[in-house]
Amino acid sequence: MSNFWDGVTGDETKAFAGGFQLIPNNTLAISEIQSFVHATTPQGEAQYEIKWKIIGDEYKNRLLFQKIRAFSSDDNKALRARNMLMLLFNMFDINLPHSGAPQDSDLLDFQGKIASIMIRTWEHEGKSGNWVSEVHPSEYVSPVVSGTIESAFSRNPRSTEPVVNGDIPF
Repeated sequence: MSNFWDGVTGDETKAFAGGFQLIPNNTLAISEIQSFVHATTPQGEAQYEIKWKIIGDEYKNRLLFQKIRAFSSDDNKALRARNMLMLLFNMFDINLPHSGAPQDSDLLDFQGKIASIMIRTWEHEGKSGNWVSEVHPSEYVSPVVSGTIESAFSRNPRSTEPVVNGDIPF
């Protein structure tokens, strides 16, 4: 870039971020792990966080965050979260480095891995958003599946004209 201001006009339409529509509930999307880290909630509870970037069609480049609460005080939630961690290690064929809780350095091998994620919606106190509920191998689904799937059959419906004298109507 020769001039920092090349192509810059200060136009509002180019300066403001557009609003995001929720990704529909039960959408499966091929996504890539951008980061996987050990983090702390605002309440001080440790958890893991994965930043997924959708690489498929309709929602390409959208980011979603998955929280894995492996240290939750709710034993059932913590066990389910540790099972999600183990599923990810197994799915991506990454060896557990030790018997302790994975640290950031143990999670580096996940960066750039691709999987199919199930996206759900949530609503709470007038707010809404998306969350990652399931993770599957990327072969699990075509790039993005939500709503009605368009196919050759839906674009070219069958003719209802009867076949007369063995003539095929095309």
